[in-house]
Amino acid sequence: MEENITKEKILDLAKIAKLSIEEKDLEKITQNMKNIINFAIQVSEAKISEKPCAYVLEKTKGRLRQDIVCPSFPQEEILSGACESENGFFKIKNQKF
Repeated sequence: MEENITKEKILDLAKIAKLSIEEKDLEKITQNMKNIINFAIQVSEAKISEKPCAYVLEKTKGRLRQDIVCPSFPQEEILSGACESENGFFKIKNQKF
């Protein structure tokens, strides 16, 4: 697949993505894209077992630390540095994304 990645294809992709690529960077970008695609091919060809990754948890059963409640800072002290708080929680302004 690597041989299909050409400078011309990179320039076509850049045009579609409305990116400007300087001629001096074109060779490096082309090589980087080849490396990325080759890596993706390697990953897709990796042999994986049918057993899910969760089996690791089975091996650690009984070796995890106990969930023990420890003393912490008083809530009032923590909230004293907040710009705003309400009902014992930090109050933040709504963010629009």
